Amino acid sequence: MKRSLIYFLIIFFGLIVCLSWTTQSINKNLPIVENSQKVNSDSTSDFTKKIIGEWGIYVTVSYTTLKNSTRKTEQLCNSCPKIKFTDDQIATIVYPNGDKENMTWQLKDKILILVNNDKRKKERFFSDTTYNMTFTQEKGFIELELRQKNGNYSFILRR
Repeated sequence: MKRSLIYFLIIFFGLIVCLSWTTQSINKNLPIVENSQKVNSDSTSDFTKKIIGEWGIYVTVSYTTLKNSTRKTEQLCNSCPKIKFTDDQIATIVYPNGDKENMTWQLKDKILILVNNDKRKKERFFSDTTYNMTFTQEKGFIELELRQKNGNYSFILRR
């Protein structure tokens, strides 16, 4: 009887400790969720502060709709370009070989609008379009997902 009570207490306290660790790790890894209501101008300036700076482009994601489901395909880059957003609303992509691509950017609510400055260039990393922005605070870095508002691509940026 005494032995079974000891086993029961060990298992009971072990479960409590495990549940405590699970809850803590889940709470630490929750993404930063912005208010789902319309973002006021102060919140837009918060997004502007968050986006300014240099980001690495780590993953491109394509979404393919099949009969009743959507398939997500992620492609990690081997040689990642960087993109730098400046406060004068210029974004510059710097490729590993040193080539550059310049764009202008603008924020409206949680939407990023990118417009390429060189219209003659046929191959561009980002198309002229709008992107929904989602910031996620991860352990050791911030992740920014730019998902085409009317398209099937996302770009995962980190810093």
